Amino acid sequence: MSKGLRAVFVIISCLTFGMSISFYLLAGYGPDPFTVLAEGLSKIISTTVGMANWALSLGIVSTVFLIKRKLIGWATLLSLVVISPSLDLFIYLFRHIVTPESPTLIRLAFLVAGFLLLSFSIALYLSMNLGIAVVDLIPILVSTQTKIQYRWIKIIFDVVVVTIGFSLGGTFSYGTILAALGTGPLAHMMRQGLEKSR
Repeated sequence: MSKGLRAVFVIISCLTFGMSISFYLLAGYGPDPFTVLAEGLSKIISTTVGMANWALSLGIVSTVFLIKRKLIGWATLLSLVVISPSLDLFIYLFRHIVTPESPTLIRLAFLVAGFLLLSFSIALYLSMNLGIAVVDLIPILVSTQTKIQYRWIKIIFDVVVVTIGFSLGGTFSYGTILAALGTGPLAHMMRQGLEKSR
């Protein structure tokens, strides 16, 4: 597969990543772990969750660049540019379809869709081997340094960011637990399937 085509798939993964986060927020069962942190920060600096997500992402990229810059690639830059704006866009597009006040069945459908999309988007960009998206830079960095599988580091990282985000005022609920415990293992399985199919 050419590098250009792989870049297209990375962009698609970034868009689906932003969509998945918007689904978590709109369903009202608690966002994914990283967004709990972004949501908490957004309340402190009085901005949108998407802009707070971007500010956090920029800080992470800068830090990892100083520690292990070879992890920074096209996927990193594309995720920095695409995910945060797409998050705000998809919230705007879907806010008339689902809200925390919508019927339970609709909210659950969006929660499950958000979980599956989040896992798939991570698996897709990782399988393209064009670098690491911002949200996974720290788990991948720790995984490569400790030789512990990504899926376990991802769970620990998610628990830590949820704790910090909740202390800053971010929301936390059943959807957050689902994302924290399930995204890493499911993304790991999906990535294996995608890499075999290439």
